[in-house]
Amino acid sequence: MGVGVLVLAFVWGRRGRDRDAFALAIVAILVFTPLLEIHYFALLLVLIALYRDRLSPAWLVPLLIWGAPETNNGSGLQRVHVFLVVVAVLALAMSDWRPRVFTRSLRPKVV
Repeated sequence: MGVGVLVLAFVWGRRGRDRDAFALAIVAILVFTPLLEIHYFALLLVLIALYRDRLSPAWLVPLLIWGAPETNNGSGLQRVHVFLVVVAVLALAMSDWRPRVFTRSLRPKVV
């Protein structure tokens, strides 16, 4: 999986998608780390900062990692939990999703 992420980062980098390639390189760091400590997931905040310059739900998603507090290898369920949080951070950070409630209320009224 790590090699696939690095290949994709390389391909995107060659196509001029530098921000996406950098984000995938950070994910590759997490995938290739032989001993993944819980504080390494602070790198997810760098991913969010690359794509979101304002407070959005994506900034709060990494807090869900607290649901897997095991400090050693943890159970299979905890590993899946952390994996899903990482995928959710990537999906929310890289997508162009914005809450409709806020965007509608901030639009200027056309007269």
